[in-house]
Amino acid sequence: MQRFFKDIKSDYCLCFDSDTLRWIIVDKRSALKCKNSNQDLIKVFEDKKPNEKEMKNLKGNTFPNFIGISILPTFNCNLQCIHCFYESKPDENYQMLNKEYIPLIIDLINRYNIENVTIGGGEPLTWPHLRNLLTEILEKTNAKIFLLTNGLLLDKIEDILTTPRFNVQISLDAVHENTYQKVRGGNFRKLLKNVAKLKNAKTDIALSYTLHSYNKDEVIKFIKYSEKIGINFIHFPIIENYGRAKINQLIPFREELIDLYQFLVYYSLHYNKVKIYFVEEIKFRLLNQLKRYNCSALYNQLSLGPDGYLYPCSELINDKFKICHITESEKLRDYIHLFRSQTGFGSPIVQKICPNCPIKYLCGGGCRAVDLLSGKNYFEAQADSLTCDIFLKSVFTILWELANYKLDPKVPINLLYSNKVLKLVKEHEKLD
Repeated sequence: MQRFFKDIKSDYCLCFDSDTLRWIIVDKRSALKCKNSNQDLIKVFEDKKPNEKEMKNLKGNTFPNFIGISILPTFNCNLQCIHCFYESKPDENYQMLNKEYIPLIIDLINRYNIENVTIGGGEPLTWPHLRNLLTEILEKTNAKIFLLTNGLLLDKIEDILTTPRFNVQISLDAVHENTYQKVRGGNFRKLLKNVAKLKNAKTDIALSYTLHSYNKDEVIKFIKYSEKIGINFIHFPIIENYGRAKINQLIPFREELIDLYQFLVYYSLHYNKVKIYFVEEIKFRLLNQLKRYNCSALYNQLSLGPDGYLYPCSELINDKFKICHITESEKLRDYIHLFRSQTGFGSPIVQKICPNCPIKYLCGGGCRAVDLLSGKNYFEAQADSLTCDIFLKSVFTILWELANYKLDPKVPINLLYSNKVLKLVKEHEKLD
């Protein structure tokens, strides 16, 4: 298994240790060899002891300390977005979470000290009991709430939106009304009014923009719009080739999408008027050497579906992945232990599926649900998707950008970014 990786730019050589998530920069003419057998290099990187708590959690099938739970009360939606992997749509026949389970949800949050509750769907505001759930969480737990919504029905809970510990992420996916109609099909002007209303109320709000063939040309204007209204965070989910995204063939060419995400890296590191979530997460993990050994499914996250059953993650709401019912959550430890021992979910797998990837401990092997939904083996399929390409390129660009703060002379920008990315930078500057 390869441990050390090098990347040469200008007169410098960057040597990255995939085990410790540390890196050094040396003159490219130096005798330093980025090889596993280099004992001097190993000593340089291993002057810090491993996190004992982290290692303890990795042994056997110990019960994880869940940081978060995602609740999907329904897959019903008031929109029918062309990229939705759930393929949600307006349909009253969708199952709805029984309101009688709300006290059990509160008990689950408190019993296992869950810190974050993410509520999505479908559109969660089509569930008639959402207000009750939100009020109960805010009044009877210490958890933070993250509501994922298309933003068109927020008037139903308008008085709750300014409550501390309440965060809203709105999926916008467009800047122009005609693009919004093609992508999502809702009332664009009402949405913009709702976003403005949230900002005026000082609600903690983030925007989401799923990049694909229909909206890729509006990214810069979307960022400018976010700057103008004072948005703090933007989430750019990487589109996956299943659900309606696959049906509608929405994924841009590989290099085109990589360049768009490279532009987002440039923007985040050179302007940063609005924080780009994936860049901030990479920087944080690199600077703090925070390793991941798997995806978060059943490691520090679990999900509750509309049927009242608990699942490993929100993308695996499927009979094959049922853990137990919410009415059985008092024995959740036992059910988790049984499920993990039978399936292996939640156990470290990144060394097996991505042994020679330099960033395996940064991404944890990517989203395993994508492989499952694509018909691949959860425990054997290597993470080799477009997401891998984007993430890998982003990490090394960020490493060089961080190094440039101290290098003299610096690595020229045109060696870090393609001409297409620098062209996007110029387009962004023209709009200032």
